Amino acid sequence: MKIAIVDTLYPEFLSTWPPFETLSYNAELRKLMSAGFGTFDAYSHWLRGLGHEAIDLIGNFDALQKLWFSRYANTVTGKSQQEMVLYQIETFEPDCVFMQDLSFFDPQQLQLLASQYLLAGQTSCRLPDTDSVSKFQILFSSFPFYPELLRTYGVRCEYLPLAFDPRMTPMETERDIDISFVGGVGAASHWRQGTETLESVAAAFGERFNWFGYGLENLSEGSPLRICYRGNAWGRQQYAVYGRSKCVVNRHGEIARGYTNTLRVYEASGCGAMVFTEESPNLKTLFPGGCVQPYDSAEDLCERLHYALSHDGIREMIARSGQKHTLAVHNYAVRMRTVSDVLQECLQARTVSR
Repeated sequence: MKIAIVDTLYPEFLSTWPPFETLSYNAELRKLMSAGFGTFDAYSHWLRGLGHEAIDLIGNFDALQKLWFSRYANTVTGKSQQEMVLYQIETFEPDCVFMQDLSFFDPQQLQLLASQYLLAGQTSCRLPDTDSVSKFQILFSSFPFYPELLRTYGVRCEYLPLAFDPRMTPMETERDIDISFVGGVGAASHWRQGTETLESVAAAFGERFNWFGYGLENLSEGSPLRICYRGNAWGRQQYAVYGRSKCVVNRHGEIARGYTNTLRVYEASGCGAMVFTEESPNLKTLFPGGCVQPYDSAEDLCERLHYALSHDGIREMIARSGQKHTLAVHNYAVRMRTVSDVLQECLQARTVSR
């Protein structure tokens, strides 16, 4: 099966990317993927390991797209980001187009793709408009409540929890960061309660709490998070932070509806930190035996952090248990076997229906 995986990356991350060192599209793409931002090449790498031909297309990285066109096509003059990716897809001639950003194409472009290829995707955020979602033949989601919701759109959806790529496991080093959080803060419509929780941790632990990420401009002048800010940590820098952290705090946006659903839980536990996240209906299913620790309030979280930091042996035992579970169960090799099986089933059904 030939699979074209289309993704977009945070503009803030892309703005930090240095000028290209070569004029080789493949070399620059490999360098970008090896930076480990987001889901990087976790899907394509492990799908190729299952015998599929899979490529990554980064739709909103104009410089990289133009480099591809300079090598494989005549011109990019007047082409939008979407038109460039559509041309790349057409050139690759895939069986399946797999969208990591469901909002990148408009409904008409999605309809065009669905008429020619199996149109699939993954979503763990807010859905685009109904007209766009309804064009997909199969979606995967880490939200347990999305499969039932998407059936009302006439779209098949399979529950697929997020994962950790063992290639990102950092080398063992001194854990010199007591508590860390890597992510955004301050967006009232999405992270209100989570930001308040992080501010409680910052007030209780001061500079022992290290926050890396974005959203500083969203905080009040008196927010205790300001003294904890350490700048951004993109991709492998983020994994290095987790590898140095004794404890990692996780929080969810309101979109998660109280379920455990962030990459941070998998990434931080995979890197061997002790992870604390909100109590949820699916936490014990995902991480049995307390290998990821729950909290039910900001006060409870601070108490648990104090205990963990004053009991090294217990903390290290729980962290090792979490890492072992994540590496064995929540890895992309396991997840891509599910994706592969479902895509092949859908492709066969599509062929028969034609």
